[in-house]
Amino acid sequence: MRTLYALSLILTLTFSVKSQTTWKMVSAGTEYGFALRSDSTLWCWGFNGSGQLGTGNAGTQAPVQLGTEHNWIKVACGAFHTLAIKSDGTLWGWGLNSVGQISSNQVNQVDTPVQIGTDQDWVSIYAGLAHSAAIKSNGTLWMWGYNDYGQLGIGNTNVTSVPTQVGTDIDWQSASLGGAHTLALKTTGQLFAWGFNVAGQLGDNTQVDASTPLQIGSTTWKNVSSGYLYSCGVQTDGTAWSWGFNGNGQLGLGDVQPRLLPTQIGNGDTWERVIAGSGFCYGVTMDNQTWSWGYNGQGELGIGTQQQQTSPSPVANFFAPESNGFSTLALSVGATDASGSTLYGEHVVGIAVDRYSICTAGANYQGQLGLGSTTASSSFQCGIGDLSSVSTLEINTFQVYPNPASTELHVFIEEGSSTAILRDLSGRVLANIPLTAGTNTIDIHTFSPGNYLVEINGAVAKFVVE
Repeated sequence: MRTLYALSLILTLTFSVKSQTTWKMVSAGTEYGFALRSDSTLWCWGFNGSGQLGTGNAGTQAPVQLGTEHNWIKVACGAFHTLAIKSDGTLWGWGLNSVGQISSNQVNQVDTPVQIGTDQDWVSIYAGLAHSAAIKSNGTLWMWGYNDYGQLGIGNTNVTSVPTQVGTDIDWQSASLGGAHTLALKTTGQLFAWGFNVAGQLGDNTQVDASTPLQIGSTTWKNVSSGYLYSCGVQTDGTAWSWGFNGNGQLGLGDVQPRLLPTQIGNGDTWERVIAGSGFCYGVTMDNQTWSWGYNGQGELGIGTQQQQTSPSPVANFFAPESNGFSTLALSVGATDASGSTLYGEHVVGIAVDRYSICTAGANYQGQLGLGSTTASSSFQCGIGDLSSVSTLEINTFQVYPNPASTELHVFIEEGSSTAILRDLSGRVLANIPLTAGTNTIDIHTFSPGNYLVEINGAVAKFVVE
């Protein structure tokens, strides 16, 4: 009986999965974009004058693959530099390196991916105008790059070209980097901000810069996003908030007056997330409806016009017929020219709900919409990088045991190599574990008792630590 019971525990967590190749995530830089496919390949398009595509070639008006590797799991675009994580937990970067936003290499531009350091425990990455951040599996936050306003949060304003830990806390969950300020959330949902604060974008009711993290209020947040001189976010109760500069209505409050404290956008409580661009913002509700507001000079709001909006406007009616919204959104990083007068980053990249294609809108003077042309569009164009006819992925059977587990978890895959992503039930990534054919042993002795998830090639199993 004991043998039969043990065998049943293995079989209940055995998966044989076939899935269509799809787009998993997108990220947008100032004049370029990146997308990650479910086969762990990276694709890019747009301007490459600073090496931000990583291809070593000229820019492109349609998506092209970066290299031939099938081991990318995360990508983040800054203004002119790109960061990425591989399945083995290593960190990589390329593009403009004028202030060390990629690495300590004494070069102004990196044309192809270079590894940043030698650590193999990176799980999340974030890129701003000229500064970078990453979180390790142990919950520590690290930053590097431009720091004239204290946006690295390390207690000074010195530029650093190597990842430097922010304090000693081990409970950072996510971050968002804007023009020259940083927002970050703890696993508790508490919001912290630091860096440039000339327009109140830190949300602490002052216009004083901060070089170390400041807690903003006592409420808890689901997500936050940094734009250029402003910020926005969604609290855990589903309400949306914004603060900082508002000259283009990017706060969505119906006017163009700045705010030094988080101010609620309307009175709804069904927001899922908000995403800040340079001078405009998007929001997605829990029922996957998309809204936009703010600057719209290049049609980046995707509503069919170039008219500025100071309150949220529905976007759904302007999607192509085959798509009724985004499953994920990415907006260009905010930046201005030297005079501070011209907004860049005026395009939007998303994934259609069916996940087979990419949708874009806005400026396109460098081919950043990926349409194969340089024609701008004030309404969303979908079908970019269409994967609907791409052959299915064959995903190997895998087994996860024992369950419950205590100090070790065993994962068996039939052949090849893959990656096991361990998460808690909130979705936070705890570890990325490279797998090889056969039985792999994962050390979980530091995991607290409770329920966890293991994801392999899109299939997810739950396991219990006792």
